[in-house]
Amino acid sequence: MYDLAGLPTFETAAREEIAPADVHVWIMDISEAEAAPGGLAHLEGVLDEDETTRLAKMGGKTQRRRFVAGRALLRDVLSRYNGCDPREHRFRVFGNGKIRLSEAQNPNNITFNLSYGGDHAVLTVGNDRVIGIDIEDMARDADMSLISERFFSVPERAQLCRSQIADRPACFFRLWTLKEAYIKARAQGFWTRLDEMAFDVADNGFIRFSRHFSDQPDTKKWNFFQFDGPSDTILALCVDVGTCARVHLDVRTCQPFSDWQHFAPARVGRSQPWAPSANA
Repeated sequence: MYDLAGLPTFETAAREEIAPADVHVWIMDISEAEAAPGGLAHLEGVLDEDETTRLAKMGGKTQRRRFVAGRALLRDVLSRYNGCDPREHRFRVFGNGKIRLSEAQNPNNITFNLSYGGDHAVLTVGNDRVIGIDIEDMARDADMSLISERFFSVPERAQLCRSQIADRPACFFRLWTLKEAYIKARAQGFWTRLDEMAFDVADNGFIRFSRHFSDQPDTKKWNFFQFDGPSDTILALCVDVGTCARVHLDVRTCQPFSDWQHFAPARVGRSQPWAPSANA
């Protein structure tokens, strides 16, 4: 088992409080965890039997390292909110891929979403709000032409073409992360017609969003946020307005079972709360 002695776990760390307006974002550098004593193998001790079985069936190194890092991050961070031993968390996985804590361990209805990009894992946590997050490594080689032709709307493709060649990768990832965050919040996956939604990101970071799904009505109001993360990453966040239109964003960098530090993005792009029109 993972040795938790002496580390700021649920036994010693101050409990995290999260108000209805709060959304917390936890960013983990997986390479940093690998370089620590014991590496990622040291974190495998917090996995439960089902997770250990799943890990054993994974063949790719990238998939394995992300799975271990992400589950260790998830278990540690959730223990900071609910006070449970991180090894004792029990998750329910729904058909849409969404993960939820068991009701007994989540009396305050903490919601969360996990994403991976490059050497980073990111977890966002909310208080009874539907949320989705995406992180991408802007240095990775992406077939922008193929992806945009298949998944971008006409206005988005036009926005990409208008951008300067040097700025095109950044423009591409700004649009792509917003799409990913939205479909993750709605838990619909890639069967959603991504070309039926359109994002526009202004130079000042203001985000505009429209969609016209004919067969997938969306009755929620959404807030979108976007900012540059560590090591040439970009993050996008989609938050259900619910009963609290105000959102207070708190971004941290961390390692599982260790202290965290505030991360201050240079600039946060955001939208006004978006709601579907009457004929959407």
